[in-house]
Amino acid sequence: MRRQVVSILAATLLAGAAPEAQSQVRGFPLYPAQVPRGLSVSGDVAFPSDDVCPGACAGVTIAGGFGRVGVSVAAATSGFGGLLTLSLLSPGRGPFGLVLQGGASGTSSGAVQAPFGAGFSVWVPTPLVSIQPSIGVRGQYMSPGDGFEGDGAVHAGFSAGLALTLLNGLGLRAVYDRVFLTGDDLSTFGVGVFFSFDPGL
Repeated sequence: MRRQVVSILAATLLAGAAPEAQSQVRGFPLYPAQVPRGLSVSGDVAFPSDDVCPGACAGVTIAGGFGRVGVSVAAATSGFGGLLTLSLLSPGRGPFGLVLQGGASGTSSGAVQAPFGAGFSVWVPTPLVSIQPSIGVRGQYMSPGDGFEGDGAVHAGFSAGLALTLLNGLGLRAVYDRVFLTGDDLSTFGVGVFFSFDPGL
């Protein structure tokens, strides 16, 4: 019985990939997660405090992990972007993740945002689902003409989230994100579903 529990816990740790961070596409939160193992595909819906999307923003992200390096690209109703994640801890060696993140995103109108910062997460296995709380802090550059007070400068931001991953790699995630502007702060709440797998490449 004890061996079965240990086997299940080990499988939970190794199943699929951690949900990869999505670049700060306008209207979406930044996911401060560990570098994924293998590949992951996710669909997200975000509810920003500004009117960048009518009602809600929807987007798709594809991410891949290559040792200590993770890369993701995202396309959404509000824009597109990419993110590079670098792990400061050995991937797969323990439950803690400490990453550096940097990326850029744009819109059809030419507005650009560029986040850069750090994230910390904990990978907690259980017999049925892996739990991954995460938190991140960053600076966020917003290009002139983006339509916000104080644009054309770097602003402080943070995000905090929770992801749940089943043994088959299917998972759910939710994140709250805030960027501190000179006038009215920008806040975003996002939820999504993802599927991760390791093709063994």
